[in-house]
Amino acid sequence: MNSYRYYMPTAIHFGIGAADTVAAHCRGWGEKPLVVTGRGSARASGLLDHVLKQFACAEVFDGVPENPDTVICEEGAAVCRAAQCDWV
Repeated sequence: MNSYRYYMPTAIHFGIGAADTVAAHCRGWGEKPLVVTGRGSARASGLLDHVLKQFACAEVFDGVPENPDTVICEEGAAVCRAAQCDWV
């Protein structure tokens, strides 16, 4: 078996106005993100709008149900590839 190393640091930003600072935290990752969210909740609350106004070229995949399976992941990946997104 081949050995490998996987490193994924996590930063969580929360609080009043945090959604308006997403772009500042993602500088250098590219210009076109794929924004992934659940079915309607982020859009209905207005949170998605706060994020999208920061990215002129963002693509949205908002068909994620609770407890998504690999089929949903593959659908999201296909959207990402088709839209030629830089990051998720």
